[in-house]
Amino acid sequence: MMVPSQRLLLVTGLCVVPLSTAATMVPGALAPCLCLLALFLAVAAWDLRRGFRSLDPLSVSTPLTHRLIHRRPGVIPFEFRNAGRDSLTVRFCPELPLHSAVHDISASIVVPPMSLPIAHRWEIVAQKRGTFDIPHIHLESPSPLHLWDVRRTLPLVTEVRVYPNLESERRTVAASFLDLRETGIHSQNWIGRGREFEKLREYVPGDPVEDLHWKATARRGRPITKAFQVERTQEVYVVIDASRLSGRPAASDGGSESSTSGEPMLELNLRAAWMLSTVASRQGDRLGIVAFDDQVRHFLRARNGTSHFVSCRDSLLTLQPRPVSPDFSELAAFLQIRLRQRALLLFLTALDDPLISEEFARAVEPLARQHLVIVLQPRPPGIGPAFGSPGIATQEELFAEFAGQLRWLQLMTLEKKLAKLRTRFVLAEGDTLAIQLIREYLNVKRRQLL
Repeated sequence: MMVPSQRLLLVTGLCVVPLSTAATMVPGALAPCLCLLALFLAVAAWDLRRGFRSLDPLSVSTPLTHRLIHRRPGVIPFEFRNAGRDSLTVRFCPELPLHSAVHDISASIVVPPMSLPIAHRWEIVAQKRGTFDIPHIHLESPSPLHLWDVRRTLPLVTEVRVYPNLESERRTVAASFLDLRETGIHSQNWIGRGREFEKLREYVPGDPVEDLHWKATARRGRPITKAFQVERTQEVYVVIDASRLSGRPAASDGGSESSTSGEPMLELNLRAAWMLSTVASRQGDRLGIVAFDDQVRHFLRARNGTSHFVSCRDSLLTLQPRPVSPDFSELAAFLQIRLRQRALLLFLTALDDPLISEEFARAVEPLARQHLVIVLQPRPPGIGPAFGSPGIATQEELFAEFAGQLRWLQLMTLEKKLAKLRTRFVLAEGDTLAIQLIREYLNVKRRQLL
């Protein structure tokens, strides 16, 4: 595509218009003016022809996958290669989604002829978590006399993955959570005697009678007892709710630097799940991921290893809240079919809706018989004891405090109801959700509750 440049418009205004006026107003100037106009048109046509295919030798490439951090400056590298004999001055702009902020709308680069690829790092700030494509890049180069601008659009095959920003969680989570290891010569405080069978050994006075292995005792003719060890590898599943309530903004301590006020609850849940996966991988446990709304959207069976951690991270990358109510009954039936071994189920959901909480209580009862269930919910805005925040000045604010008190009492009642079903409920602040999730997991592991 060829478009007139600013130079062509300027020359047309300064030369063509006066010559046309002189040809009609000045006697005897018609022939010279027409000659000059013809010469100008011939030069413009020659420049148009020379610049028509000036971008044909140019090719643009970029890696297939780029990884960025949410709301953190990043770069996307582009490589330009010129196979022609003339140097090219190229102005370019990649086609980015609307939720991406860039420092400059476009950039310019000079590509020498017959040279190695010239690299350019495009600065970008991703404003939304997820994945998006860069389908095209728009190029513009001037003609030899700069009378025309040559424009072309080249296709690109690349994907940009925007991961959550875990900087605030890393600052708030205690360093000891990320450095715990259960191997080597580290002394550990374990409660209980272990549940995992290790070996058979001779009976020692004081061993419990229930630990006697009667078949081995009969075969050997002397008492044989079973020895147990602490379970080192356990199955842990993070169950993330992506229904309508997860899209609400979360409440937090507005004065803190790491305030998460106004951020959707789903973002807090995802970042907490990512932090837990780091801790679980260091502990040697097998971690699984379940994401659901009105149906199960993602399910990754519990495993360990670096490749599995990457799979868990990528599976949740595109998860977004959907305007539907959660179906806990279908989720419970799905988990009962898929999970045969006893596991720790960490639910990240919202139960402040009375109908949803009742459905959850009915669905979790059969799950709690086989698995250990813990539910964590970020505290929604406005929920808490009355007069917990100073500065109540109007009648509307007073009524809002009482409404928050009623909803908070409802959650406390739900906590007692779930406790009778052997399910623990934790209402956490948004800034401390990752800390509380990791603390619950480590407490289960230390006390060998699983």
